[in-house]
Amino acid sequence: MNEPGVIVGIGGAAGDGVASAGNTLALAAARQGQGVYAYNAYQSVIRGGHSWLRLRISAKKPLNHGDQVDALVALNQDTLDRHLQELVGGGVALYNSAKLQPSYEPPVGVQLCPLPVPDLTPAYRELPVMQNTVAVGAMLSLLGLEFRVLEESMTLRFQRQGESVVTENVRVARAGFDYAE
Repeated sequence: MNEPGVIVGIGGAAGDGVASAGNTLALAAARQGQGVYAYNAYQSVIRGGHSWLRLRISAKKPLNHGDQVDALVALNQDTLDRHLQELVGGGVALYNSAKLQPSYEPPVGVQLCPLPVPDLTPAYRELPVMQNTVAVGAMLSLLGLEFRVLEESMTLRFQRQGESVVTENVRVARAGFDYAE
């Protein structure tokens, strides 16, 4: 990662895999020598409220979650509507183009990065939560980090669930990574 630091916001409803995506991305960045500061905010998960995780990733140890969001991973329409306006010029917004569309123009200089999730992974049809894994792979690529370390992180994270779960998650993340490249 060449930038001095970047703030990634990941948002969705309870059950969209916000925490899982954030933990996986944070672990992959930390294992590549980056400092990571995570801040998680969520409404009542009983009612399916909005979950918002912010990661500050930096070559130096970050001491807070920062002010402006540089990159957004929107896992539902509510997140895209709420947080697209928070991005700074030069920022990016990743979202599943099969189910989400921006409802207003992004701030000047913000790049929209629609991910054709169903085309990238057939597993999405049966497991819609896999969109978060596609997004993690894509974000890792945009940050200029190595996929190999994400693969190792996913292996550690999902090994208790069996080799087929590890293999599928790595394959889906690779699809997102390659698409973003």
